[in-house]
Amino acid sequence: MCNHLRTELQHKVIRLTDEGKPDSFVLKLKLKCLDCITYFTFRTPKMGLLPDEPTTGFDKSELRVPLTAPDPVTNN
Repeated sequence: MCNHLRTELQHKVIRLTDEGKPDSFVLKLKLKCLDCITYFTFRTPKMGLLPDEPTTGFDKSELRVPLTAPDPVTNN
């Protein structure tokens, strides 16, 4: 039985566009145990890719979190 003491967080930022213009961003996260080489699963009820709420992939090993980029003019 593994205690999952050594983990690795994998991340990726995806830019979503609307007609070629950046619309929003999604942060994709996966957490893997380096000892037993299995992925943790996330507890969110929705699967897929939604622009305004967190979701997971089909096997729930990837969390997809929508982001809003700061305004480039005001930096807020």
